[in-house]
Amino acid sequence: MTSSMLQLRNATIAPLWRDITCELAPGEFLAILGPNGSGKSTLLRAALGMQRLDSGTITLGGRVGYIPQQQMFPAHLPARVRDLVSLAGGEPEALLAFVGAPSLIDAPVGPPLRRPTTTRTPGPSLRARPRDHPGR
Repeated sequence: MTSSMLQLRNATIAPLWRDITCELAPGEFLAILGPNGSGKSTLLRAALGMQRLDSGTITLGGRVGYIPQQQMFPAHLPARVRDLVSLAGGEPEALLAFVGAPSLIDAPVGPPLRRPTTTRTPGPSLRARPRDHPGR
């Protein structure tokens, strides 16, 4: 169907996902959610032609906004999920509620803040460890 923005037919990249079939029409909003390593970025790279499928087809009928999974934002940037979702148009609260992710609305976009670590070197057997290490 040429009116689709994105069409997947039995798309597979093993072992991440198999036989995905779906269609995204113009004006629809798609959120891809899942834990680390579940294939979210791989699916986007496949749609953009940057990753080969093991089987099936992906047809892209329009433009896709893609922010690769890397540290593109400085740690001090105050951007939130609400800010990025608003770039798609519409109300971020309604869009996130529609895809079942309303709790992410104020989540930060930048990398997580890291706690400082301490280094103690009184002897070769001790290593640096995080401050909140349970053995401290």
